[in-house]
Amino acid sequence: MGRPAHPSVLWGLASYQCRAPLRPKPPVTMAITQIRASTTATMNSQWIVNPTPKATIAKSAKITSSSIVVLSFPPSGIAFRVREGNGEAANRVTHVKSRAVDLTGKRAIVTGASSGIGRATARALAALGVRVAGGARRAARLETEIAHELDVTDPQSSARFVDAAIDGLGGLDILVNNAGGALGRAPFDESSDEDEAWVIGTNVAGLMRMTRLCLPHFADWGHIVNIGSVAGRAAYEGGASYITAKFAERGFTYALREDLLGRPIRVTTVDPGLVEGTEFSLVRFKGDEEKAAAVYRGVEPLQPSDVVDCILFALTRPWHVNVDEIVVKARTQSSGARILRDE
Repeated sequence: MGRPAHPSVLWGLASYQCRAPLRPKPPVTMAITQIRASTTATMNSQWIVNPTPKATIAKSAKITSSSIVVLSFPPSGIAFRVREGNGEAANRVTHVKSRAVDLTGKRAIVTGASSGIGRATARALAALGVRVAGGARRAARLETEIAHELDVTDPQSSARFVDAAIDGLGGLDILVNNAGGALGRAPFDESSDEDEAWVIGTNVAGLMRMTRLCLPHFADWGHIVNIGSVAGRAAYEGGASYITAKFAERGFTYALREDLLGRPIRVTTVDPGLVEGTEFSLVRFKGDEEKAAAVYRGVEPLQPSDVVDCILFALTRPWHVNVDEIVVKARTQSSGARILRDE
């Protein structure tokens, strides 16, 4: 069955939206898949995988109006067929081929890997067989196979980290530029040189530096994923330096895509909205736990695993596909400034 699926991602799946009697749509190519039914129907189907092993039903043996059955098979690009044995749907055969990229054996650098989205990304990649070098200022908190201190605002620290990471990995396939952050949530005239220098240095100059240092080490397969923000797409009050940094980061991602056209390196920006389970707000409010907690009060925000799903989706697309950008927000957040909270 290949490598077990990460808890937030199921590999190598084919998707159909079904109505009873089960009637698959024409073949599609996707990596995250589900089989749904709009009315109650008993699942009486054989899933035949060629070559073996047989696929497995991961969630349920029956399909109802609310249940989801997920078929999982190896991500190596096998063909399989679905032979439905449920009344009118009997003997219908559909041929599908998985084209998701198998990340097993790939080599990745993840910055800001000691907490939040960075740590979740490093864990997910490792679970999928990727060798991961993680960097962070708090190196003792890193869980990656290769772990070194990294301050992306410091040119010497960045160079030392990349040298050590490449030496340990033996090359590079994936760079996830996750290190970043905000300071302050106040009108711009209350800002300071120190705060602005840190925000711009971490989110923009540091990301550019790490990219430049890593580029020579990509060979015949590469993917750079920059973690942006909805703040880089629409302004809101009280966040001028962070908004400026994230707009600049997105602009750099676009420019990098142009510069790398023709080279075997894909470029993606993943721009999340409100994400709980990170230290972002605690850093933004300079350790004020009450202010940080209030950011997520009365709303169900994203979790790091939601952002990881987006990162892995981009990484696993067929090689001819470049996912340029993914914007992901909580259902109750329409923009950086508009969040629907419970009373």
